[in-house]
Amino acid sequence: MNLEVLLSCMYQEDMGIAVRSRIQSDLLIINQCDNNESMETICDGHRIRMVSTTERGLSKSRNMALENASGDICLICDDDEIFEDGYKEAILNVFEEMPQADVITFALHHPRRRFPDHRKRLGYVGALKSCSFQIAFRRERVVEKGIRFDVEMGSGTGNGGGEENKFLMDCLREGLVLWYVPVVIATVGQESSQWFKGHTNRFFRNRGWVNRRLLGLLGALAYDVYYSVVKYSHYRKDNGFWNALYYQVAGTFEKR
Repeated sequence: MNLEVLLSCMYQEDMGIAVRSRIQSDLLIINQCDNNESMETICDGHRIRMVSTTERGLSKSRNMALENASGDICLICDDDEIFEDGYKEAILNVFEEMPQADVITFALHHPRRRFPDHRKRLGYVGALKSCSFQIAFRRERVVEKGIRFDVEMGSGTGNGGGEENKFLMDCLREGLVLWYVPVVIATVGQESSQWFKGHTNRFFRNRGWVNRRLLGLLGALAYDVYYSVVKYSHYRKDNGFWNALYYQVAGTFEKR
């Protein structure tokens, strides 16, 4: 098996991001910018490709990466990750040890998140709690099922995030087996977000719309209440409980 990192970024003038991210495997860069072109090179025996495109939207970038990927195992990557030495071997070893797993999420060093210290199989709740930069998968299994990122979700759409959660939930619906393994593969910055601008009314309206896209009407309404209660300490400085719940419910019924 070989590993290919699928990295989404914007306005890169060259392949220097491969060095900054400490890539030690094959790499496919999807560079959203103002021109359409592609380039390829070999660095330390690894195939490094960059596809530049005038398309916009993170999910469209992820899908373009899926369509152009060639690795047996693919790893989703953001532009603010720095990889650990030996990440390639660590990821491939886990997939070899777990032939039943189609998708595996890994741990990272993260400024605002802590990851479990034990292996566990992921269901829908685990999919909801996962981040894009954790996700690695067997490319053939995802491609043969026709699973893609939802282009109505994610950075660049104005609808908020959640595209990685829907991707994982679609994997589950198609019968793929998901696991989490506590192997640290990278450090992620997450100092800024392309879509999160604070806990505004618009944020909660988007949250409700995303909830319905992920969970259906009844599941979304239940999660609207759950989120308003459980996440109150996170948003109370920006917004009130009833306001948060009202706008989530409004978003749940909104058609876009």
